[in-house]
Amino acid sequence: MIPLALLLSTMLWQSPAAHNSQCVGCAEGQWSKQAIAGVNEFRIPAPDGQFAIAGSHDEWWVEANHRVVSHKNPLPTWSEFIWAPDSRSIALTQSFGYTSGYSVSVFRITSNGLLEAPGISTLVRKDFETKHSCEDRDVNVAALRWDNNSEDLVLAAQEPPVGGVCPDMYYFETYLVSVTDRQIRRHVLPPQLPDEWKGSLGDELAANYKYIMKEEHKKKLKSKRERSFVLSLQSRRE
Repeated sequence: MIPLALLLSTMLWQSPAAHNSQCVGCAEGQWSKQAIAGVNEFRIPAPDGQFAIAGSHDEWWVEANHRVVSHKNPLPTWSEFIWAPDSRSIALTQSFGYTSGYSVSVFRITSNGLLEAPGISTLVRKDFETKHSCEDRDVNVAALRWDNNSEDLVLAAQEPPVGGVCPDMYYFETYLVSVTDRQIRRHVLPPQLPDEWKGSLGDELAANYKYIMKEEHKKKLKSKRERSFVLSLQSRRE
């Protein structure tokens, strides 16, 4: 393993267009449009082109100039990565299952290697489960995008699609979390989802969002009809 501090002083900047064309074994993330999933042997360059996430079958690591500069980490059944705009942080949404068990790990590249910022998924999961839970199943937590100059991360918490266990399966809410302070800055329900967050929803959550908003519309129509009915009764009595 090459010392990271030495490599940082010798690497050259590459354009975002160059690093996009160099993405090898890459597929679109299912949770976030900004995420990239690695397939078999893969290499996902950072926005500035200096680093890359690389992986092969059951392990992933960080490279600089095609040299390993971090320890190797287990690669779960599903993994999708989002590079922070500053090219120094990584959000990983992962699961060893298919419908449930998704969580987020956040890593920061430092001169001492790849360091994990613990507790991000737990923070979001605990808040979401105060009103939405699935008996013996953990709710899913997924990363959507980086925000505020790579200091904050937008995440979604979702009731897994497990019938008979999750009463509101597919329902999700979003959170803006400070990675350094490990604090929730914003908690946003689907109807108030900002456009930039909405645009980051991957296929999984985009379908959930359409269904949730359709149900919300039905509730509003029902409420409106009920109010009209009450007003009509009141006018007749008068």
